[in-house]
Amino acid sequence: MPSGKNAMPTPIRPLLEGLPLFADDPILSITPITHQGYCNLSYKVMTQTTVYLIRILKQEGIDRIKEYTLQKRAADAGIAPKVILFDKERGMMVSPFVEGIHHTCLDEEKLQNLATALRRLHKTLVWEEAPLDLEKTIRSRTPSVTKAFDTIRHYPTELAVCHNDPNPQNILWQKDTPILIDFEFAGMNDCYFDLAAVCVEFRLDERMKRDFLDLYFEGSYSLEKVKAYEVLYRQLCKEWFSQR
Repeated sequence: MPSGKNAMPTPIRPLLEGLPLFADDPILSITPITHQGYCNLSYKVMTQTTVYLIRILKQEGIDRIKEYTLQKRAADAGIAPKVILFDKERGMMVSPFVEGIHHTCLDEEKLQNLATALRRLHKTLVWEEAPLDLEKTIRSRTPSVTKAFDTIRHYPTELAVCHNDPNPQNILWQKDTPILIDFEFAGMNDCYFDLAAVCVEFRLDERMKRDFLDLYFEGSYSLEKVKAYEVLYRQLCKEWFSQR
């Protein structure tokens, strides 16, 4: 993640220095991340030996134990940063600071690698819970939303652990390799939801969309179902941001 240019006033320094992690490796600097998300405050922390990403978990109503567990499992699968420390009481998560950049447009190689990373996420991670209920979550019932729900009911549900928010700010690129970050909304969902989100967020045209889906499925799939989920994803984002 890009970091801010100026060191922060460090009101969290005493909180960090109280951690055993820094007992024998003093903090040299604490710098806020330039582009903060809505659910956390993030800082780049440099010590004598290591550079860390500190996330202060500010939004309530998020299952942080689930977030920690799924990111840890995604890290084990090689598609997310490892979690060095999770402190629920302090509301803090510590990971290695991952150098990378965010892309809003994807070339063919990045598209293929993102399809591979999402397939690994969906096929490798295991979590037992009720899936995200979009019919309860999305409040509006515009004609397009109603039609999208009707369309999805005609297809089998393909449940998987999904990231549920794979927008460009939640994907770090190291050259052509994607690293998924920010797992606060991760959980069980139809895998088509993540795929539709990528199509929307990266503005894939019809050719790129088909290429991406061909790479992910390596077989048959429903383009109609993907497009229905695109409608629902757009509506979910619209409602979510209207509350912020």
